[in-house]
Amino acid sequence: MFDFFMAPSSQELEPPPIPGRFRSLFKHLIERGEYEGANPAHGFSFPEKMRPKMKRQQWDGERLTRLFNSPVWTGCKSKSSRSKPGVLVIKDEKYWLPLLGLYHGNRLEEFAQLVRSDLRREEEIWYFDINDDGDKQVKNEQSKRRVPVHPQLLVLDFIEYIEDIAPSSSDPLFPQLKPGGADGKRGHAFTKWWTRYRKEIGLYEPGLDYHSFRHGVTTKLFASGVSEVFVDELTGHEGKGTSRAVYTKEMPLRKLYEAICRVEWPEVLITP
Repeated sequence: MFDFFMAPSSQELEPPPIPGRFRSLFKHLIERGEYEGANPAHGFSFPEKMRPKMKRQQWDGERLTRLFNSPVWTGCKSKSSRSKPGVLVIKDEKYWLPLLGLYHGNRLEEFAQLVRSDLRREEEIWYFDINDDGDKQVKNEQSKRRVPVHPQLLVLDFIEYIEDIAPSSSDPLFPQLKPGGADGKRGHAFTKWWTRYRKEIGLYEPGLDYHSFRHGVTTKLFASGVSEVFVDELTGHEGKGTSRAVYTKEMPLRKLYEAICRVEWPEVLITP
């Protein structure tokens, strides 16, 4: 006698996913003439239940080491062959924007659209003034903020680069970037190059992109004990509640600088 309650063997096929079962059921009913019309389950799938923080990966560890040990930062063949090893280190947007993302957690367009007057100094602290002046765009009101320049960028002569490339107040910090795409963003061409470059050096993974730097900086800040108020102010996240949204503007620049200094990546070693 067959035991109908016996567990299936490991060699038996797994049942199809639930949406597939619905499609099969309606197909069966249609074939029997018990249902008229198109299969209502065709193309149906359940909403993804992945936790938000799991949808995008984070640059860290060995992958981060490999990235910044690649030709853009160690020496490339030529301006048009950035993924091939050589002796040229070209300090333009392709060099600086990933470093800015790594240490500041900015949205790409926030820094891609900066002009010389957006790089300011208060006492001895250099900082970016993120704003929507002129034709610049920000995601929301909280995105307007001051972000101290990380000391590692100073070690790599970022200020010297700016003074050379953008001597006038209205000069863009990255003049090679032009508005592009349907929404006219200056980061459009960089985004396409960034994807292509990671593929060429063998570091392309879905969910591991420029925005992943933002996740890494946020994680570093929280892990080092930085208050959520300062994390939100540095990254441009909108705080919860009226008091956070209205009364935490213009946090002390010195405190913001101390917080950004806690973002450290020992796996990244770049020669000035």
